[in-house]
Amino acid sequence: GDMWSNNLMFKYSEDGSISDLKTVDYQLLFYGTPAKDIFNFMITSWRPDIKIKEFDNFISFYHENLAENLKMLKYKKHIPTLQQLNEEILKRKFLMTAMTVELLPFPLNDMAITTSEEIGDKWLSVFYNNPRCEAVFEEVFPWLDAMGALEMP
Repeated sequence: GDMWSNNLMFKYSEDGSISDLKTVDYQLLFYGTPAKDIFNFMITSWRPDIKIKEFDNFISFYHENLAENLKMLKYKKHIPTLQQLNEEILKRKFLMTAMTVELLPFPLNDMAITTSEEIGDKWLSVFYNNPRCEAVFEEVFPWLDAMGALEMP
């Protein structure tokens, strides 16, 4: 699906904690690597400091829930181990950079734009020269570089 925070519905307990979560948008559904969903959700939905600090914890949480749900659904094929998931993420790390450049400007943009035609050829400049976008890029790109995600595969 289109995995980012705007496409999730949260149910809260009386104490304010999240008690349930539902995905509500499946328009981009495809069969592929879980790395794409992880990167998409992480890039578009988390603050930069959380992206960097909690990346490994999120991967562990994702894997735990993936394995639990596949077992609950009586999935018959191999359920990947956490190590296999991490290897897949490392194998696809350049995808994280590409998705950062492609997707991150949208949730950071203050303008209500539905199509690029609304602002003509200037939309790239408007998106990428946004001070919020520049600040996040300055924080995220050194982290991507340190993990080798800026190197072409």
